[in-house]
Amino acid sequence: MNQWVDAIQYRRLRAPRRDGQALVEPPLSEAASLLQRNVAQRLSQDCDIHGRRLHELQADARSRLLRAAIRYTRQYRDLNNLPDSDAAIVAAGHQPELVHAGVWFKNFVLSHLAGQSNAWAVNLLIDNDVVRSTALRVPGGSVEDPNVVSVPMDEPGEPVPFEARDIHDQPLFASFAGRVTDTLRPLVPDPLIGWLWPAAVDAAREHKNLGQCLAQARHAFEGQWGLQSLEIPLSSVCDDLPFRWFAAHLLSEAGRLKQIYNHSLHEYRRVNRVRSHTHPVADLVERDDWIETPFWLWARATPVRRPAFVRPRADGMDLTDFAGIRIHLQIGPDSDAQRAVEQISALAEDGVLLRPRALITTMFARLILSDLFIHGIGGAKYDQLTDAIVRRFLGIENPDFLVATYTAMLPVRRISVDETDIRRTVQQLRELAFHPELHVDQTEMTAALIAEKRRLVHS
Repeated sequence: MNQWVDAIQYRRLRAPRRDGQALVEPPLSEAASLLQRNVAQRLSQDCDIHGRRLHELQADARSRLLRAAIRYTRQYRDLNNLPDSDAAIVAAGHQPELVHAGVWFKNFVLSHLAGQSNAWAVNLLIDNDVVRSTALRVPGGSVEDPNVVSVPMDEPGEPVPFEARDIHDQPLFASFAGRVTDTLRPLVPDPLIGWLWPAAVDAAREHKNLGQCLAQARHAFEGQWGLQSLEIPLSSVCDDLPFRWFAAHLLSEAGRLKQIYNHSLHEYRRVNRVRSHTHPVADLVERDDWIETPFWLWARATPVRRPAFVRPRADGMDLTDFAGIRIHLQIGPDSDAQRAVEQISALAEDGVLLRPRALITTMFARLILSDLFIHGIGGAKYDQLTDAIVRRFLGIENPDFLVATYTAMLPVRRISVDETDIRRTVQQLRELAFHPELHVDQTEMTAALIAEKRRLVHS
């Protein structure tokens, strides 16, 4: 079979335009059937993952995931009526931060679908992503004259991963809900933040991790509404043996993975008419004889994410971030991965962490950890790229996923627009970028510049 046959098709996904509307694709009425098909697919296909069968790795990873997620979730909320240990797993994931309704909606779909199918519901806290801001943009003003105010929940800090970001100013954190409520009150008299925040403050007394405090408060709040799910930080999953084995396999074939990754990425951009060279992700590159991999490296002492590069050697490969971390791994395409897994584990004990980038995160979550993954629109778009990489790199099919999002609008005055208005605006923005001469007054000077541009374009 030709691995380079086009594998990506354009998929149009749009968030609902009206307040209170949801998008679930395929429809929720078909989700249980999709889950069953994915389970059947998982049982029917297999491949080698560096000396371990995929089925064996999946079983080990899923068992460890559930045990760890139960332990983690029981730290702050009760668990009742858990499914059988061999039940299917439905999963979702997002950064452990305050989110809008479209993202939060996925957790409601997750709990509903798992309950409907007597499956496990697991939400992954993607804490290897970077904390970009410790302030929240909060709507304020009035219905007639709304504005947006930036309200800090903690003092600013370096852009480090969530798993490494502690709360720096406890009094500022504790007062956050009151300040948000004061800003919101003209628009929303009794915002949810007032009900949610006491649990975040309680969590902050137990530990200082910002993301975990936010996520545990939100998850405990969901429990009060009857949602049944487990949660687990992705960092915990990455620090377990199944992920390290999977990572060792990808690292050992870094050259072939880079070729497939970049080819699939270029196909995605072509199909979706993406001009940016960094969207949805950047190409993997080479520096001399070093090959970039879809992983991050950083040290706990200095948690700055940098791309992980490998360089094949006769007795394995070197691994580096070009900023002080450099390790030799005893692994190659034909070697036993066990030694490399032990070395990656030893690195973590010494404070050096290997974490997946976006596509590998969802690849592992969908292929190894779960039977059905619930995406938002953004993840659903870029994970078509992940599907193509799995097909070409492993020779198997990734399980299908579900798309879910929701639209909730504030009670403020809004200008009525339709699809025609949006298309017209998009076209105008494109013209301003590539044909600004269409939107300037014609003078002798601009006429000369326009003529020169045309000459250069057609020369």
